[in-house]
Amino acid sequence: MFMRTALSGIRKWQWLVWLSFFDAFATDTGLRLQVVQEANPLARALYETNVALFYGYKLLLPLILLALHRHVEGRSYIQKAGVIATILYGLIALYHVGWLLFVIAE
Repeated sequence: MFMRTALSGIRKWQWLVWLSFFDAFATDTGLRLQVVQEANPLARALYETNVALFYGYKLLLPLILLALHRHVEGRSYIQKAGVIATILYGLIALYHVGWLLFVIAE
């Protein structure tokens, strides 16, 4: 039972990691197609330096939250941060899908 609950909890966090990766991939695609600009100055500098650094930066927050979730006792604030981050990344993913569809339609 414990193992099933633990795996279920990890799967929820996987959504956050996948949404973060999609954010990085969609932003990278938009930058390569020259249809978007990276608004975050740090992310923009990392992208201009090395695309791998950009992807690493984009995945850093979700991976930190996942690590904290696994190792911090009394994880309610970590759970809340994960839910908030997942919702925000979900909204960002919808935004990316919107402009991607717009670009494809043109």
